[in-house]
Order: sequence, then C-alpha cells, then structure tokens
Amino acid sequence: MVGLRAALALAALGWLVWATRHHRAQLRQRVALRRLVRELETHTHTLRTAGTRRSSAATVAAKADALASAPRLAAGQSPEQALRALERYAAAWTRRHTQPVTDHDRSASDREGR
Repeated sequence: MVGLRAALALAALGWLVWATRHHRAQLRQRVALRRLVRELETHTHTLRTAGTRRSSAATVAAKADALASAPRLAAGQSPEQALRALERYAAAWTRRHTQPVTDHDRSASDREGR
C-alpha cells in the first residue's frame, strides 16, 4: 500500500517526465521545420537567380499573381452575384495565364500537334 501523498507525488513526477519529453519533441520538430523552410527558401532563391532574368513587367506580373486571390464574397450577396464575381475572376485569371495564339491560319488540332 502506498499513501496518498506518495501516490500524488509519483503521479506528478510521471506527468512532469511526460510533459518534458513531449515539449522536447515539439522543440525538435520546430527546429526541423525551420531548417526545412530555410533550405527551401535558399533553393528557391537559387532557382530564381540561376534562370534567365525576367523583364520588370514579368516580375511585376508574377508578384501580382502571387498576391491575387479570389474575390471575397460579401455577406449580403446573392448566390447569383457571387457566381458572377467568381466568373469574372476566373476569366481574368485565364487571360493572364494563357498565351495568345499567333498562328491563326492553322486549326487548333494542328497547333496541338495532332
């Protein structure tokens, strides 16, 4: 038989050991995540600088695309208004991300290599 104080002390010690191990594991994960993010940023920077230099307009467009997000839907909007806003956003995104067709004299299947 163990007294109440001894049982409580043993339980508190067990909890303290578990909490310490759990906290250390979280710290190790956080350090590993920071290291991974740092390496990813370094790799991304290397890829950006290794490629050909983009024009300033292309750089501005890339930054704008990265910052652009879907339109926020207002609380009072009807579903039809929200759908029209999303359609406008999708159309603008498609215009920005598709290349213009320069060979109008060939059919679409010829342009695709079929």
